[in-house]
Amino acid sequence: MKIAHDRKWRSATSLVEGLHYFFALFLEEKQQFITTRRGEKKMPQNKRESLIYTFIMCFMMVFWMSIYNVSLHMGGLSMESIKAGWLGFPIAYIFAMCCDWFFVSKIAKGFAFKYLVKPDSSVLRKVISVSCCMVVPMVIIMSLYGAVEVSIEMGNFSNLLMIWLTNIPKNFVMALPYQLIIAGPVVRFVFRAAFPEGKVLA
Repeated sequence: MKIAHDRKWRSATSLVEGLHYFFALFLEEKQQFITTRRGEKKMPQNKRESLIYTFIMCFMMVFWMSIYNVSLHMGGLSMESIKAGWLGFPIAYIFAMCCDWFFVSKIAKGFAFKYLVKPDSSVLRKVISVSCCMVVPMVIIMSLYGAVEVSIEMGNFSNLLMIWLTNIPKNFVMALPYQLIIAGPVVRFVFRAAFPEGKVLA
C-alpha cells in the first residue's frame, strides 16, 4: 500500500514538474517574442511565404470553424459532426482562401497599419492587430457562406438574412480566441519550422 502511494506521489510530482517546465518555456518564448525581433522572423517575409502561410492558416481556421458550425446545428460535437464538417470543408476552404488572399488580407493589413499600429510598434501588437482585423471581415463573409449553404439545403431562402445575422456573433466568439490563442501560434511555429527564413525566395 505504501509502495503504491509512493508511486502515485512520484507521478504527481513528475506531472507538476512537467507542467512547470512547460509554462517556463512558454513564458520564455513569449518574452523573447515581445522583446526581440524573433517574432518578426516567424512571419512571412515575401509574397510566396505569405501565400504558403495563408494556405496553412486558412486550413486550420476553416476546418475548425466548419466542425464548430456543424456541431451547433447538430446539437453538439460528435463523430458525425466532425464527418459532416470534413465533407463540407473543401469548398468552404477554397472560398475562404480566395476571399482571404484576394480581398480581406489587403484591406485588413491596410486598416491595421493605418489606424492601429505604427512601424515601431511591438511585433506582438502588430500580430494581434492584424489578426483581429482579419477575423472580423472573414467571420462576416463566412457566416454569409454558411447561411447560403443552409438555405440551399433547406430549399428556402426566406430566412437567409436572419440566419446570417445570427451566425455572425456565434462565429465571432469562437473564431477570434481560436485565432489568437491556438491557430496563430501553431501556424507560425509550423510555418517557420517547415520553411526556415530564406528558404522560400520571393
